[in-house]
Amino acid sequence: MDRPPGVEGLEWILLTTLPCETDEELELASRGYALRWMIEEFHKCEKTGCQVEMRRLEHTDRLEPLIGLLSVMAVWLLQLKYVVEDAPDAPAQEYLDPPRVRVMAAHLKQQAATLTVKEFRRGIGLLGGHLGRKSDGKLGWLRAWKGWRAFPFILLGAELAREHQ
Repeated sequence: MDRPPGVEGLEWILLTTLPCETDEELELASRGYALRWMIEEFHKCEKTGCQVEMRRLEHTDRLEPLIGLLSVMAVWLLQLKYVVEDAPDAPAQEYLDPPRVRVMAAHLKQQAATLTVKEFRRGIGLLGGHLGRKSDGKLGWLRAWKGWRAFPFILLGAELAREHQ
């Protein structure tokens, strides 16, 4: 980005432990730094949504498997958020498995074939207590996590109902 006329430019200095002696190494360090927002968002999802710190486990042999599992869940929620930001009207069936799409569509009283990723994420938010009104703001990590935690029970209920028909 060009600076306005008469305004002195800024010099940014990136402190890193990575080697930066070649153009390729500089590019790698720069790209890694550019991912910091996504990494921070991942940690916010883990900390706020998944509530890793609230688990109060004191031994690493118990904490590490839990963090591993919650990290997978955080990545899934983060991916869903970014898909909705990039392609909100994309069919949910392109990104999610058919049973999840079918059950969420039924929950939202819509057709699975036309359910979008934005509508799917809205459904997760509704399950977590986010009402989705304009004045409510965007779906946050806490409500997204609560909705995602509730969704498997709905999937299980749908599977049991299908088996006993």
